[in-house]
Amino acid sequence: MSSFNFKRESPSAESQVIFFDGSMDENAKLPTFDSLVQAKSLVFDFENCGVINSSGIKTWVKLMYELSDLEGVNITLRNCQPLILDQINMIEGFLPPNGTVESIHVRLFCEKCEKEFSVLKKVDQLHDGLGDVVADLKQVDCETFPKCKQFINLDMHPDKALTFMHRMKK
Repeated sequence: MSSFNFKRESPSAESQVIFFDGSMDENAKLPTFDSLVQAKSLVFDFENCGVINSSGIKTWVKLMYELSDLEGVNITLRNCQPLILDQINMIEGFLPPNGTVESIHVRLFCEKCEKEFSVLKKVDQLHDGLGDVVADLKQVDCETFPKCKQFINLDMHPDKALTFMHRMKK
């Protein structure tokens, strides 16, 4: 049985940040609509959410549809792991109409040391796509970095990874 938890922080009376931890699956209990309805700003942090299955997606999309009906509520997804990014791009409603993506983990692969890793990037810094991610690397968890920089490649499709951007509210 997998484990899933969330922690709630309220930086202000009208703002809530929800931190997810674990596998969002059929056993996951998400925050309820009633517990979120008073907030004008909702931030969902996926930093520690590594797995989501079809049951988790269904539960998430249902919550997003409910929240998208609330007028004046801003929904932000941040620290989106690659699996979450895939869902944002593929599943209608995973990112609600009143939602934005603040930051994503970009998958990279070093062919020299055969190591996978990711770097966190702010979406508003990716207006030119993912092309500069490798060039902008300062430090990565790679044994031979920076000598191996020419061997580091995106481990995601540069065009498809950001398809969600045209659906985000401005």
